[in-house]
Amino acid sequence: MTTLFKILILLTLCLIIASCVTMEALLRERINKYYADQNPRTMWELSSDKFRNGITEKEYVEYFDEHNYLKKEFKDISFSVEEIITERDRARVRIRIQAKTIAGNIKINEVLYDYWVFEHDTWYMNDPGRTD
Repeated sequence: MTTLFKILILLTLCLIIASCVTMEALLRERINKYYADQNPRTMWELSSDKFRNGITEKEYVEYFDEHNYLKKEFKDISFSVEEIITERDRARVRIRIQAKTIAGNIKINEVLYDYWVFEHDTWYMNDPGRTD
């Protein structure tokens, strides 16, 4: 194997690794944006076509405003990404949610698994809130 060929292989591997790191960084940024303040318009924008399932943005926002149990029942809500597992254009994300109930000030500490999909050149929420 020539030195030039070895260098090309090394550069290719570096590009692949950099691409993976960049993809995960983009996903992590979008996850944090999705959960930042439970803004239904932001959540709509970051949802996949499949997750939207033909529902308009207006319908989603109205439903979310009316049925957002997190904002109605909890305070001091925080989210943290514990693990991201990507496989091609899909990602499984383990999210830890911590909060206190408004009534009773009881602490909760739950783990949810979200599923994201890479479409239209970026990551979108595909199946939120499933627990394992």
